[in-house]
Amino acid sequence: MEGSESMIIMRVAEIKDIELLQDFIAKNNAQSFKSTPTVDCFLVIETKKILGFTQYKRLPSGYAVVETIYITPEERGMGLGDGLLRATLNYLMQQAVHHVILLSTAETDGFYQSEHLIPLIQTEAYDNLVNSGAYDKEKLENAYFCDINSFFNRKCKGSKGL
Repeated sequence: MEGSESMIIMRVAEIKDIELLQDFIAKNNAQSFKSTPTVDCFLVIETKKILGFTQYKRLPSGYAVVETIYITPEERGMGLGDGLLRATLNYLMQQAVHHVILLSTAETDGFYQSEHLIPLIQTEAYDNLVNSGAYDKEKLENAYFCDINSFFNRKCKGSKGL
């Protein structure tokens, strides 16, 4: 075997990842990261180096909120964001989550649109979440909505029709 190729892994963050994640956040100035016991993370790792992460929080009634999705600038444009989003959604689906709200920023807006997600405010879910008080209304106004089953019924980016 020539050379040692590294493998990219996407997985739920574990306690052993805390120091690695804190270093990553400091190095990448990822201030959107919230370190709280009610927010979980999914990581993209290549040989003990974090390349990106999502932070998500489960809500009642089969909902979750992805509060942050972040891929380092030098790793963007290679499909890691799409892979990370899919891995996170797949994991949440296994946890009986059916609908995901994705908080948006100027950096993530175009990405969510390219994933064919729709603005949350255009859905019935927006009214349901606002009326239930399950999440801050102000944050929901620029969010996107994902029905996980519908999302996975579409082809991946770059997939070829057979």
